[in-house]
Amino acid sequence: LFQLKQDHINSYLEFGCGTAPITTSLFDFYPPQKNLKIYIADIQTIIFHYANYKFRQCSNVIPILLVPENHFLLNMPENVDVIFCLEVFEHLNKPLETVTRFHQTLNPKGLLFFDYSKTTGLSMDCHHSARERNDVLDFICKNYDVLYGSIQKERDMSLTIVRKR
Repeated sequence: LFQLKQDHINSYLEFGCGTAPITTSLFDFYPPQKNLKIYIADIQTIIFHYANYKFRQCSNVIPILLVPENHFLLNMPENVDVIFCLEVFEHLNKPLETVTRFHQTLNPKGLLFFDYSKTTGLSMDCHHSARERNDVLDFICKNYDVLYGSIQKERDMSLTIVRKR
């Protein structure tokens, strides 16, 4: 598929993680080395508190709370090698600012795993996310190389993996 096994990954962020399913799967199926830094980030919800509790004894799992005072935007203490943002973009109030922060947060040649539903901004989806969707995808096309999947403005996007230029 792509040469992920050959890449050396020292850190990753699971953004909008909820119960942190990616980190949970990693620990369940392929326990990480203690030197792998894992950041989990989300808004203050009971499921995010559960994720924090679940990994409370893992010193390499670091929770990042997205707070309203900062418009729920990411504020990382350091850069990471990989960012997972799955089933999240359509719920963001500032998706373009978020993807810009992802770009700033990723190390050179870092990987971004994402998907992006094409919605009208109704229900739990955000109007800003629907309005800024094309701008977000244009930003990704300009700053990343697609390794898996494709950028599709006209319909829902499934898993897409891009590498920072």
